Amino acid sequence: MGCLMEDPVKLPTSGQIVDRKTIYRHLLKYVSFNDTLYTFCNQI
Repeated sequence: MGCLMEDPVKLPTSGQIVDRKTIYRHLLKYVSFNDTLYTFCNQI
């Protein structure tokens, strides 16, 4: 059984709604700073 989200966030590319804590933990575990910087610079 799932839990209620305390802070739901809609992801911009997929439109999925996830809890902010969940996406934060995922980013800390799987995304390096260099990947994030590269993506950010390519969007400017």
